[in-house]
Amino acid sequence: MIDQMQDTIDEQQSTIQEQQNTIKQKSELLASQEVLLQQKESELEQLKKQLEEQCK
Repeated sequence: MIDQMQDTIDEQQSTIQEQQNTIKQKSELLASQEVLLQQKESELEQLKKQLEEQCK
């Protein structure tokens, strides 16, 4: 009985660890995507300024 409970606890801890790893990976991916988005926004702003200058 105690062994079964310990097995269940071990499985739950393993599942929690896997979920934490997944969350960490997704957080890192999201952070890198945010950096890329900021770069693209900056590029778009520069292109907008260039177009405004050309239209003058």
